[in-house]
Amino acid sequence: MKNYEEMSDFEINSAVHNVLMREPYKIEFLGNDRIRWVRGSTDVTTGKVAYSKHSLKDYCNNPQDAEPIIIENRIGTIPAPDNGLWKAAHRKIGNDDTPYHFTQDKNPLRAAMIVFLKMNEDKL
Repeated sequence: MKNYEEMSDFEINSAVHNVLMREPYKIEFLGNDRIRWVRGSTDVTTGKVAYSKHSLKDYCNNPQDAEPIIIENRIGTIPAPDNGLWKAAHRKIGNDDTPYHFTQDKNPLRAAMIVFLKMNEDKL
């Protein structure tokens, strides 16, 4: 299992994108605010990093991008006892109350996206 907690928001957003795409394309961070979309061995495009309707969705910071994933995958977020942290979890439906996937982060949307990636690790 990858350590998603150590990934940047950009890396998490890219991984979430790749899980959601039917034919995923790899998103590479080139530095200096530049990214490249690659499908197979073909560069699709290279451009500046921008979170807009024509570019990457910002699942870690935009509720409109994250909410459908959170609801569809039944990911719960609650304030953690530690000041400023949020818990996100998903558990299998059944008799066991123990979360199946769990994380904490200062950003509740980021925490939910990390849980989503843990749930879909076989697709990464």
